[in-house]
Formats: sequence, C-alpha cells, structure tokens
Amino acid sequence: MKTLRFILIIVLIGKCINIHAEENTKIKDTLIIGHPTVSNLSILSSLNKHKKLRLENYHIIGIYNKEANYDYSKSEKCLDTLKKLDVSLFEFKNSVNESKLFTKNKWTKQFKSLFDKSVGIILFGGPDINPSIYGEKTHPNTKVEDPNRNKLELSFIYHVLGNKKQTENIFIEDNPYYMVFGICLGMQNINVATGGSLIQDIPDQVYNSDTKDKLKKYGQDNIHRNFIKDSDNLTKNQTGFRIHKIRFNKKFYENNMQIFKYINPQVYSYHHQAIKNLGNMLYPVAKSMDAKIIEAVKHKKYSNVFAVQFHPERRGIFVDINRIKFEEKQRVKYMKDWLEEDDLSFHNKLWKYINTILYRASNSKKVVNRLQETEM
Repeated sequence: MKTLRFILIIVLIGKCINIHAEENTKIKDTLIIGHPTVSNLSILSSLNKHKKLRLENYHIIGIYNKEANYDYSKSEKCLDTLKKLDVSLFEFKNSVNESKLFTKNKWTKQFKSLFDKSVGIILFGGPDINPSIYGEKTHPNTKVEDPNRNKLELSFIYHVLGNKKQTENIFIEDNPYYMVFGICLGMQNINVATGGSLIQDIPDQVYNSDTKDKLKKYGQDNIHRNFIKDSDNLTKNQTGFRIHKIRFNKKFYENNMQIFKYINPQVYSYHHQAIKNLGNMLYPVAKSMDAKIIEAVKHKKYSNVFAVQFHPERRGIFVDINRIKFEEKQRVKYMKDWLEEDDLSFHNKLWKYINTILYRASNSKKVVNRLQETEM
C-alpha cells in the first residue's frame, strides 16, 4: 500500500508543475527553520532579498527549545523588520532527556503536527553536539554550549527520517518529497539523528595537530577553520572562517546542479568537527580534497534530504559586505572577492538546486493533501 501511495505521489507531482499559478496565492506553504536567532532570520531575509532562496510564498515557523541557551524574545522583536518574510515562532516547553530523543516522547505530537503542515525544514550551524548522544566520551576540544537546542533538532529529524533501528513508521513516509536541508551543525544533527557519529576534533583526530601552524603542512585545502586558540588573537578584520576547495561527485553535479564543467569549488568553512560514521541511508556527495572529511550528504531513498558541511549562506558571498582577511599580514577584501568566478557560479547553482528541492517539496505537499482529501 505504501509503495502504491509513493507511486501515486510521483505521478501526481508531474501533473502539478503549474500548481502555484492555479491556487490562491494567499495560501502559503509552511517552511520550518531550527534555531530562529536574529542572525539566522537575517540570513534568510538576505537570501530572499538577493533571490538565492525564494521565500515570499512561504510562512516560516522558527522552532526552538525554551531551555536553549538563547533569548528568543530578541527574535520575536525583530519579526516586523524582516522585509517580505512571513515568520512566526514556535516554542517547545517540555523537557526531554537524552535517552528519549530517539523514541516517541513528549514532543512527538507537536513534531507530527508541524510536519503535517510543512513542506520542509532548514537547520543552521552552531556549537557542538553532546558526544554522549552518539555514544562517545567528550574530547577535550569539544565544547557543548547549547545542548537543549541540539536535542530539539536531533529529535525532530529522528522522527522525520528514523535511524538504523527505526526504519518504518517515520514521518517522511507520508510525504517522501519533504525537504530536509542542513548547514554545518545542521548536517551533523541530521547525521547523528539517523544513527551516525562525529569526528570530535579534526586537527587532533584526523591530522594529529593542535595548532594552525602545524596544520599548514597538510595544505590550505585541508584547514577547515582559522584555528587560533584564543579568539582575542584575531587582528582587525581577521576572520575565523577559512576558504578551501572541495571535491563533489561528478554525477551529483550533472544530475542535480546542471554543472558539466567539472570544478573543485572553494567554499567558506568554519568547523572543527565532521561526520565519522554515516547515519542510516546517508551517502557522501562531496569530500575534502584529501577525502578525509565529508563535505555534503544526500539520502539514498528520499531525494530532498541534502546537507552541506560548509557555509553557502554567508551574505558576503553575494554582496559587498564584510571585508576580511585570513592571515594577519594579508590585505582585506570583501568575502566574495576571495572567490574565483567558478566558485561564485557554483554557489549560485547550489542555491538554484536548493530552490528546486523546495519547489518539489511544495508540489508534493499539495499532492499529499489532495490524496488525503480523496481518502476521507
């Protein structure tokens, strides 16, 4: 029965290409975002303004854990300043223990209600996940600064995608084209929620190095953050980000991003952790130049589940803001001016791909709703 339902959804999606024009434009699809800080909301507004992620026709719900280490009243106050964005916030009040994250819990009914009304979720970057969640002891360089934020996102993604032990009766079975898109920590949350684990400190556990100078011998393309122990040592305009090349799967390029001239694009990176063991049904579509770090993943069954370890959302990639440098003696340049023409083209096509995923998810949701109406 589920297979037949899946086939019906695929067939009907093909007939709904012009569905947005047919329906009342006042009816908006719902998109969820995790951790709706002022900064993340500003990023969404900028992406929409510069036509990288088209969000005018979506109602955005920012979900957050009341016990998270952030004052979301600041976000509430900024909602009216977000041009052309329709945003509301949703607070989860009940506490859930780590042992209950990957099972039915106090949040399950709210998760299901949000899933049923939405077309997808976007997860942003942030601090480290508590290693006890994926069964490891804490590395000395792991900094667990906001465990309650991560618990909410981990549990939601588990309910949507399941893990190695729970592969049936998961939310996404009801809408196979639901979008899950993660950036940096977002990708790590997707991986851990589906049963994977993390490299807790790339310099130490991958390169056996603890300083930036020691890392240099491995090449600039294998440095994933500006590893300066004390952030106060950063000189004016010196950023904690790095830019480095990554290597995408050629088939992914051609089939998903319509890139036929193979390039190893430079990306902005700011992380010291990465995927170690892959979560259930995830597979890598991009890696670092030395192939030691997974830079992007997709889901083997659900094509709209995609995540990246790098930061394509930085506003400075698209507009002249944030004059930066990486080394103390360098001259400052705008973020986008550190990238080559092919790199900028890659980022534009990446966002075009994300828009395609979101569009497919929106059409799929309309089809699912119609199926449900006919079954009533």
